[in-house]
Amino acid sequence: MKGINMKKAILALLALSLIFGLCACKTTEIPPPAVVQTSAPMPTATPVATATPTAVSTPTPAPALTPTPTPEPTPYPDNESLTFADLEGVRLEFASGAGGWFSEIIFLTDGAFVGHYEDGELGSVGEEYPDGTLYYCDFSGQFAELEYLGAYEYSLKLAALTQEAVSGDEYIAEGIRYVATGPNGLASAEELRLYLPGKHVDEFSEDILWWFHLVIKDGIMTGYGLHTVTNDCGFC
Repeated sequence: MKGINMKKAILALLALSLIFGLCACKTTEIPPPAVVQTSAPMPTATPVATATPTAVSTPTPAPALTPTPTPEPTPYPDNESLTFADLEGVRLEFASGAGGWFSEIIFLTDGAFVGHYEDGELGSVGEEYPDGTLYYCDFSGQFAELEYLGAYEYSLKLAALTQEAVSGDEYIAEGIRYVATGPNGLASAEELRLYLPGKHVDEFSEDILWWFHLVIKDGIMTGYGLHTVTNDCGFC
């Protein structure tokens, strides 16, 4: 009887050992921890409206305009009502630019004028006048009958002309001999023409073009010109 109990005890121990072995070998599966999302959710993209291209119309070019030619304005308007009062203070000179001689006139009131002429000759010397000889004339006069002829041109007449010293009179002063002579340029001035600024010179003689060359530009007068028609001289 004792032997049976011992055998039952051994079998019981073996059974317990087997149970504990099985329990030790069984693995308990632990579920993974839950992932906590800490970042903000991605923003929803707003769709960008696509602009519909507008059709560009090509402008039609305007027809070319043909410019209407306009006459070139003259810088010197004609004066059909010129008077001697308009000429007061005007100085005109008759000179070639060579030889050192000149004759000038200055308009006063109402057509009156004064003038001076001189011509020096340094080679004309003497014992009492080693510095040469000067021919001169101081004169005055009166213009009259100023009449408009058209196209920047007036006619006028020499009504009076007086020289202060008698031609041929002479004296010596400070080594120079002074000899009185006539008013060069106005002698025998029977017919006179006054040209205004703006006068075209295409019909002038070669002589008068030379006398007026200082006041001619691009074929027109740029200043006054007094033409002594009889001897074709010019003051400007």
